[in-house]
This record gives sequence, C-alpha cells and structure tokens, in this order.
Amino acid sequence: MHDELKRKLTSLNNILKSKTKEINKLYVKEYITKNNIADIKEACKLNEAMLTKISNNRGVVAVDGSINNFGGLYPHYLSLIRAVAISTKGQKYEYEDVYIPLLEENMTQEEDAIKRRSSMSRLEIKAAMDAINNCESNIIFMDGSLLHYKIDCPYEWDMLKTSAIEKNKIIVGVTEEVKTKDIGEILKTEGVLDDEVVYDREILFNMLNQGEYLYFKKDIKTSKKDSGIKSFYARFSDDPQAIGVDFLKEQESFAEDILSLIYTITFKKSRGLPYVIDLVDIETKITDEKLKALVEGCLDKDVIEVYFNPKRAKRG
Repeated sequence: MHDELKRKLTSLNNILKSKTKEINKLYVKEYITKNNIADIKEACKLNEAMLTKISNNRGVVAVDGSINNFGGLYPHYLSLIRAVAISTKGQKYEYEDVYIPLLEENMTQEEDAIKRRSSMSRLEIKAAMDAINNCESNIIFMDGSLLHYKIDCPYEWDMLKTSAIEKNKIIVGVTEEVKTKDIGEILKTEGVLDDEVVYDREILFNMLNQGEYLYFKKDIKTSKKDSGIKSFYARFSDDPQAIGVDFLKEQESFAEDILSLIYTITFKKSRGLPYVIDLVDIETKITDEKLKALVEGCLDKDVIEVYFNPKRAKRG
C-alpha cells in the first residue's frame, strides 16, 4: 500500500514541478508591465519621522477573528468564535460568541460553514467598529481580504465602510493566502498561458523582489473590480510567497504610503505580514484546552456524551 502511495505522490510532485517550470516569471513580469496590464512599484522603508507622519503618531489597529470547534461532524459540534481589535497605543476590544448548529434551522453542511464564517465576520466588524469609534489611530488592519466581509455580512460591511470613510479611518485588508486567479485569466486571454487554471499565488511565487508590489491598471477587469475594493500584491520579507493588500476604492490614494508602512513593520525573516497582524492573531487564538475546559465546566457530562463526544475521541 505504501509503495502505491509513494508512486502517486512522486507522480504528483513531477506534475506540479513541471507546471511550475512552465511559468517564466521574469517574462510574465515584463509582459504585464510593458502591456499596461499592471504596474510594479517598490515600497520604501520609512524612518521614524515618516512613520509618525503617516500614522499621525496615533499608532495602528489590527483586527482578527478565530473559530475553534468542539465535538464531531455537523450538526453535533459547537464553535467558540472570538474577535479582537488591538491598538499599538494600548486599547483592546474583544467579542466572543458560541455557534451551535443544533439550535439553528436545518442546513446543508455548506450552508452551515457559510453561517459559521459569517458569525465570525460580524464579530470582527463589531471589534473594528469599536476601534473606529474609540481609538485615535486612523489606520485599521483587518486580517484577511475585505471582500469576504462584503460577502459574509453585507449590511454590517456597509456600516463599517460608511463609518470609516466618514471618520477618515483607513481600512486595510491583509491576506496571507492569495486565492485569486486574475493574473492567470488575463494571461490566458492574452495567449501567454495555456487554457488551464493557474492561480495568482503560483504566478506570484518568487516573482516579486523583496519590497515590490503589483497592482492592476484601472481599465483591467478583475474579480474585485466591481466590489469597491482595490487589491495589491506584495512581497515584504524573505518569504517568496506574495501577500494580498486590499483598500476601499475611496481610500486608494493612501495605498502607496500604507504599503510602505506595512513594509516597514514587517520583519525580514517573517512570513511577510506586518507584525501587528501576528500580535492580534496570538490574542485571538482559542486553544483546544481552553475550549474543552469551558465546555466541560458548563455542560453536563451526559449532554456532552450524547451530543458532542465523537467516537474517535475515545480511541486509545
């Protein structure tokens, strides 16, 4: 059995390695800039005076959310959802909730996953609204693409967006995993790539030099063009994988300064995200031990056994 598994994995390795070699990164980089598809610019490291100027000496805020599940498969599980906003000036806002599918209407597993994700997005927006209303910082980093808030909870997203614009608070989405395929689709249309699915993370991997960022020209159609969101792709550390950085269309004029700010507060030997995102990620995480202790402290043993204790948990 292991020999067959090794054969399949070796075959997968060869296929993907060959696919990667087919993408000439240098050629793609030159092609998209020379043909007015995208611009590639270089961010700069800011000194203390420039940092103070861009942030108005008010620090920055970072917002993140997390979900941890206890139990088995749908609907016999519960989720502890947590969202936190922290300011580098010391303020902190946090929300927690419990999502319990057994108490919800009947859903498919896909609908359940969407509802659970939407619950977290709403809590993150609540924390972000607190930061907008109470923190002096005018820069708010959201951990993830801004588009998912628009999809998950459009009403709350519109409220956040309106409030941010009215109060001159810059909302920035920072994405660790680039999931779009805009560059690949454009290059296929141009005849540069074969007619197969190629994701932007595959093209961007090791294409940008450290400090560089890429963005599409205004007349180029992308997956986010009509969403009111402007996306940039950047490499700000030794990590060869690019990150995504989203801005509201109304705040696009701040992008150059904010991208240089992100570059400045990103450690060279990191995964490429500004350090405040890592800080809020630590604050937001819910450990399995904490969730287990909370559940066992609030629910009777027979309730846990009947509804939430999967057989796999009883394995020796």
